[in-house]
Amino acid sequence: MSPLGSAVLVTLLGLPGPEGPPNSAADAVTLRDGAVVLGEWIESSPRAGTTNFLVRREWARGHVPVWAKKWEATEAPIVRRAAARRRERLEAWARERRAGFDDRISSWINREAARLKNEGEATSSPLLMARLSRGDVRTISRVPAGQSRRLRLAWLSGFRDPEAMSADELKESLEGRGFDVAGKSPVSVDALVAPQPETDAAWLIRRAATEVSFDSDLRFVRYGAAVFPEPAAGQPMNLGGLLPAVSALKELLGENPGDPLAPRLREVEARGRVGALVTKLDTVADLSAVTVEMTLWVRQPGDRWVPGGSRSARVRTDDLGPDAGKDLADDPQVSMVFQAVEALGLGGIDPEVKRRSLGIGAATRKALGLARAAAATDLATLALPVLDAVKEPPAKEAPP
Repeated sequence: MSPLGSAVLVTLLGLPGPEGPPNSAADAVTLRDGAVVLGEWIESSPRAGTTNFLVRREWARGHVPVWAKKWEATEAPIVRRAAARRRERLEAWARERRAGFDDRISSWINREAARLKNEGEATSSPLLMARLSRGDVRTISRVPAGQSRRLRLAWLSGFRDPEAMSADELKESLEGRGFDVAGKSPVSVDALVAPQPETDAAWLIRRAATEVSFDSDLRFVRYGAAVFPEPAAGQPMNLGGLLPAVSALKELLGENPGDPLAPRLREVEARGRVGALVTKLDTVADLSAVTVEMTLWVRQPGDRWVPGGSRSARVRTDDLGPDAGKDLADDPQVSMVFQAVEALGLGGIDPEVKRRSLGIGAATRKALGLARAAAATDLATLALPVLDAVKEPPAKEAPP
C-alpha cells in the first residue's frame, strides 16, 4: 500500500497512524494490536496475502517481544532449509571453479559454507525478516528511498538505535563517518540477514553477477561481428587481440557465418563460470549516434546461455557539439585503432571520416558511462557480499 493509501485508510477507519520519530528514516507498520514496528518494507505478495518487513532483531526483541518471538519461530525452519540449500549451491560452485584457483570468490565460498553449518545462524543474524499476514497489518507508512538508504548504512555501521533517530540526525552522523549519504548506489545488507529461500534461476543470476563483478576475464566487447575481451580499466587495447577482431569483418560478408559470442561463452563455460558481461556497441551508418547495451549472460543447466538482464544508453553526436571527440585524437588507444585499419591495407582515412569517427568516439564514451553506471548498480544489488566483512554489528555505537 502506498503512503497515500495508508493515510486514506487511517482517515476512513479512525485508526492510529504509525508512530516514529519526526522525519524518520525507517518505514513504519502499525500492527493489529496497535504496536508500531520500525524497519524497512521489502515486498508484498498479494496472492499469498503477506508482507515482508526487515527489522533489526535486537529492536524487535526489545520493543515488540511477543511479535518478535512469533516471527523468529516462523523464521527458524525457513532459514534452516534455505541455509542448507545455500550450502549445497556453494559447494557445487566451489567444485565447478578451476581446481586450485585461489581468489576472493573461492575464499568467500569456503568461509560462507563453513558459517552456514552453524545452526545458530538462523536466530543470530542482526536483521530479522518479519513475515506479516494481511490480518496482522493495519497501516504501512514508507519513507523516500534516500532515507531508507540511510537506515541501511546505519545498520551496517552498527548504530545503537538508528530507528529512534530522524533522517537528518542520521545524515549528519553518517557524513561525520565519511559516508556519501547523497549517493545513489544501492546498499546491500545481505550479510546481516539470515539466508532466504530463492529459486534456482535467481541463484544463478546472483552467482553470475558475483562472478562478473570479481573475475576480470568475464567481460567482453561486441562490435559488429567481432567479440573481444574488454581491456582492464585504464589499460590500452591489446593490438594483438584487436587485429583478429577487425579481420572478423569477413563474417559481415557472409564468408564465415556464425555467432561470434558463442565461442567466448564456451571458453567461460570451460572455466566453470556461469556469468559473462557483454558490452555491445551499435553505431548508425552515418556515424550520427551510438547505442551501448550491456547484457549479463547466465549459463543455465544444459549449458544453455540466456540474458539475465541488460542496460542500454543511446547518444547522438549532434547533442555533444561540433568539437566533441577532439580530446580523443591523441589518445593512444584511438591512434592504435586507426593504425590497425591502415595496416590491414584499407587505405588512408579521410579527414572528414576521421572527424566523424572521433565524434562517435565521444558519443560512445558517454553512452558507455551511462550504461556502465546503470549496470554497476544492478550488479551491486544482485552480487553476493563477497567483500562484506560485517557479520555482527559492533557491541555499541562509536561516537559520531
